[in-house]
Amino acid sequence: VDLNLGASLNGLDALMRMKFGGHVGHLFYLATGEDNKELQFNREFIGCTPERLFQVKDRGDERIVTSEALAGTRIRGLTPNADAELLQELLSSKKDMLENEITGNFIMDALKELEANGWLDKRSPEFFVESSDDENKSHTGRFFVRRLRHLQHICQTFEGRLSKNANIIDVS
Repeated sequence: VDLNLGASLNGLDALMRMKFGGHVGHLFYLATGEDNKELQFNREFIGCTPERLFQVKDRGDERIVTSEALAGTRIRGLTPNADAELLQELLSSKKDMLENEITGNFIMDALKELEANGWLDKRSPEFFVESSDDENKSHTGRFFVRRLRHLQHICQTFEGRLSKNANIIDVS
């Protein structure tokens, strides 16, 4: 969808307003750039999502790409007991667990495609990551719940090791 605001808007300015306006999540910004002769307009894509779309980090001499499947959501309770009840409802919901599995399968397929193209090293058996404990997560097997200020989401983390000849553009 193209959105024409009728006025000039700088995507990086909008991103900074999100960052300093109290938005909680992963901010992202992509631009086509003015040098792209094939496009008629300079286009920008900005957003703030609770899940990490992808991240590339150095881990020793390896470069690791990480992504998250975040699907299945409940509000947070107003009391600790209500919060615990909503958490149990979320984790026992077949619909929400299936929604997260479908999202996770999509990410797995994308990682397998990157592997088939030679941009990720071969891994076995899976791309799943066991997450570390912190105060905002509750664990159930390979799934965990990311607990934000007003919402809680079922989440899975995936990662792969970038091959030596791959760069961040290849995985984006």
